[in-house]
Amino acid sequence: MAGFAPSHFNLPASSATYLLSGQETSLHRRIERCAVANVEREGINYRIEMKVPGARVVHVLRMPTAKEMQDHERASTSVVAARRSIETRAFLEPSGALYDKLHISHDGYAGAVPIVHKSAAVSEVIAQLAIEADEDPE
Repeated sequence: MAGFAPSHFNLPASSATYLLSGQETSLHRRIERCAVANVEREGINYRIEMKVPGARVVHVLRMPTAKEMQDHERASTSVVAARRSIETRAFLEPSGALYDKLHISHDGYAGAVPIVHKSAAVSEVIAQLAIEADEDPE
């Protein structure tokens, strides 16, 4: 990957500098970072804005069904009990698969959406649904 350009996001041309081989891993770690900046419900869809290093990206996902959420919950974690401990494992792949089912659109990426961003978007939609359920007086 020598000569890697940070083309994962739609960045201004001035930001598209070439990196030396030792800097590539650092950039990949930074690309994986994201922070949810805003979530808005738009009918049955959710618009999730994220801050990522050097850019802002947007995802629009539809609301998951109860079955999709249940299937995701079952597939995304595993609990292994030993004699003196319990180990909980979390998997990103089920979040990536659910994201692909719920995906309406995304903006701000030059290529594929990283799985950690997919997972963050799915987690935010599920959290918003939980908040809305708590706020519902019925």
